[in-house]
Amino acid sequence: MKKTITDSTIDAEGAHIDNQYSGSGGSIWLECETFAGAGSVSANGGPGNSGWMPAGGRVAIYHTSCTYTGKRSVSGGQGSYSCGAEGTLYEPGLFPAGTKDAPASVTLSENFHYVFADETTPHYWNLTVANETRAWLSRGKLHLGDLALSGSAQLYLGDETYTQA
Repeated sequence: MKKTITDSTIDAEGAHIDNQYSGSGGSIWLECETFAGAGSVSANGGPGNSGWMPAGGRVAIYHTSCTYTGKRSVSGGQGSYSCGAEGTLYEPGLFPAGTKDAPASVTLSENFHYVFADETTPHYWNLTVANETRAWLSRGKLHLGDLALSGSAQLYLGDETYTQA
């Protein structure tokens, strides 16, 4: 296991194959003690066309401590009329747990499907979903206090969907 990953660009982007097709994003698995720096980690789908929009890939990042300020991206490929589905970001420890009396402030401002995986520790959040983000949160003991959606943001929690009023 590498001790520190810092200021790197790591991508598994879907390739543009020809004028008709592109590939979906690939997969990335990182394990390190410290995840730091301001690089980028991406598994985006390649550019699509009107009938083919490749999905984003899968990224898993395991770390003991994190001061990373770079971008994590698993976006679907952009087509002529729409885009492919977002991929999945799995990063235990990405967000602080917070407590019932002092919820953590969490802001999501990038499109991703985040698999919230801590099923043993309750997490208490005041959550903001900003810009045109579509965020999926699933699994785990997640308790929401304040919830704010801005722009055309959407939040999916299990079978529930929340959009800006």
